[in-house]
Amino acid sequence: MKMISFHITLLSLTTMTFICGLNGSSCDEDCADKPVFSPPSLVVQYGHTASFRCTACQQACQHERTGMDVSVGQPRKDGNMMLWKVDELLEWDLSATCYHTNDNGTRCCSHLPVTVYSPPSFVVFDLIDLFYDDFEYIQYMLECTVVAVRPIENIVVTFYKEVNGSVETIGQLKSRQSSRTPETQTFSLKVSNLKDDGSLYRCEAKFDFGPEGPQPPLVYTSMVKDIHARSLMSSSNKLNVSFSVQCFMLLLFSLI
Repeated sequence: MKMISFHITLLSLTTMTFICGLNGSSCDEDCADKPVFSPPSLVVQYGHTASFRCTACQQACQHERTGMDVSVGQPRKDGNMMLWKVDELLEWDLSATCYHTNDNGTRCCSHLPVTVYSPPSFVVFDLIDLFYDDFEYIQYMLECTVVAVRPIENIVVTFYKEVNGSVETIGQLKSRQSSRTPETQTFSLKVSNLKDDGSLYRCEAKFDFGPEGPQPPLVYTSMVKDIHARSLMSSSNKLNVSFSVQCFMLLLFSLI
């Protein structure tokens, strides 16, 4: 009896799966006449207006068997075309699927790639002494802190040096993290033997969304600093270190 009950249960589950497939719960993204979104991908700033449309099929299909599933708002239907718009997008994980249902009950569908971004509140540059030799600093850390930005994985940070009107790229970094909500990250780059030649240093944070993103790409720049504005030990601290080392050496020789 237990074996019979097991087979009946398995048969019922199989039948339900088949029926669900006929009702259009399955989604074929490799169908011949796929729905087409316009634009093909959406890059939009959080809190701003967003819109797109979808043509459910290029050939003949019954408009009553077409539709769009969107996580926010309600699309407006015009024949085989679906139109969607919100005046203020307040959803980080927006998703949209456009479809038409074939005669066999399978949905022919397309998903819209969506990126919702938030620009950084501000970008901070700092130049930090790492270590010195004979009380002369020979290695530095350039730091660029990008505050409250999303998605962090689309940020490219570039460090610049400017002297006598000529701009030189020192280095470029990209985040290895990903974020669903705005995050703050500090990008660090080691450099050696910076010259006190009046050069100005700064960093830029640029969104890289590819051709589908805003053009030209969005760039956010820090304030500039010269080598005298770096974070370092003060002159008095250097003097104290020098004096302490000298005292130690004198003590050491007196003991020999």
